[in-house]
Amino acid sequence: MNKYRLPIYCIGDSHANFFSGLDSIQSSWPEKSIDLIPFFKSFRLGPVLAYNLCKANTKSKGREKLFAILKRIPKESTILLCFGEIDCRAHLLKQAEIQNIKIKTIIKECVDRYIPVIDEIKNLNYNVVVWNVIPSSPTGFPDKPAYPTYGTCRERNDVSRLFNQFLEEQLTNKNIQFISIFEKLIDENGLTLARFLMDELHLSQAAMPLAIKKINNKLQLNLPSTKNEILQFNLPLPKHKTHMIENLLDYFRNKMFR
Repeated sequence: MNKYRLPIYCIGDSHANFFSGLDSIQSSWPEKSIDLIPFFKSFRLGPVLAYNLCKANTKSKGREKLFAILKRIPKESTILLCFGEIDCRAHLLKQAEIQNIKIKTIIKECVDRYIPVIDEIKNLNYNVVVWNVIPSSPTGFPDKPAYPTYGTCRERNDVSRLFNQFLEEQLTNKNIQFISIFEKLIDENGLTLARFLMDELHLSQAAMPLAIKKINNKLQLNLPSTKNEILQFNLPLPKHKTHMIENLLDYFRNKMFR
C-alpha cells in the first residue's frame, strides 16, 4: 500500500504558492490560501530561511509557524517542504565572502541545519517529501528590497544546484523522497529559463506538468498533469461538505484554466 496520501500539504516560503495552482502570491498563513488544484494544499509562511528552521524566536518565526500548521494536519499525511531558495539567492554567497569560507562549506552548513527539522517532522509520523530549490531570478530585483539577491544568476544557480545535491544525498540515506525539476528549468549555460517564471522569481503554472510528472514518479502516484484531467480530478469530499462548497470549488478550478 502506498504510504503517500492525498492531499499533499505543501508548506514553505513564497515558493509554496506554486502548488496553489495560481500565478499569484497567496496570503501568508494563518490566512487561508486559495488552492485550485484539488490534490495540493499550500501554506505560505513568509520569508523563512532553511538555515533558521532549527531555531525558535527568529524574526520570521518560521519554526513556530511550521509546527503550528503541522498540529492541524492529520498524522500520516504527506508533507512537502519548500525551503532554501531565499538562502541560495540572498545569503550563502554573501556569507562565504564575508567569512572568507569556501562556498561548499557554507552550503553544507545550511543543509545540515535544515535536515534535523525534516527528521523532526518525519518522527512526528508524517510522510515527508522535500521540494528542490528552484533556479534563481535571471535579473535580480534592485528596486525591490523584499527580494534581495547576491551574485550573478549563474553563481546563484550553481549554489542552488549544490544545495540540492547535498540535500538529496542526505535525504536518500534517510529514505526521504526529494523532488527536483531544477535541471528542466535552466538552459545549457546554467541560466534560468524565464518562460517557467511568473515574475522573474516564482514558478508559473507552466512548470506544473513537470512537477506533477516528477511527483508521480517519485511517490508512485497517478496524479493528472493536464488542464482537463486536473479539472476532472476530485478527492472524496467529507460528508458535511455541501453542494454550495462543491460548486465554489468548481468555479475556482474553471477560473484557473480560463
